[in-house]
Amino acid sequence: MNLTARTLLLFLGIALLAAAFSGCSQGAAENQIRARLASIREAILARRADGIVEFGTPDWRFDTPDGQTFDRAGYLERTKKLLAEIQIESLDTHIDRIEFHDSRAEVTLTQTMVRGETDATGARTRWKVKYGERQEWIETRGRGWLVARVTILYRPVRSALPNP
Repeated sequence: MNLTARTLLLFLGIALLAAAFSGCSQGAAENQIRARLASIREAILARRADGIVEFGTPDWRFDTPDGQTFDRAGYLERTKKLLAEIQIESLDTHIDRIEFHDSRAEVTLTQTMVRGETDATGARTRWKVKYGERQEWIETRGRGWLVARVTILYRPVRSALPNP
């Protein structure tokens, strides 16, 4: 084998190793994001608003479909009030897509919640509430992958359910 062929084989070997390690780190990143999404889901079910933003960056933002943006403090105030008013029966978090761009990831997911709501008269209504989210994650030193921004993609679709 001549020098050019050896050089080419060496280059291909290095490229394959780099691709393999890149895939491993992306796989580890995806696993960490999926685990953190599961933790966020559990925090919602446990009605722990702080747990929802536990893996958020210091400048974490939440955007609603009607153009409102909340920082962490505003979101926590809003969410604690909501969680005090509803009874969550179930929550399905379906990860539609995770797409990596170097040290950033875009996650698109669909949340479907069954919950009870009590109005001012004391009447209880059950709802199936479905909405899409886009989350921007960034890789940080020390804390791993964190959510920087959550955007609700459309107004939640609400379907009334019969009371048990």
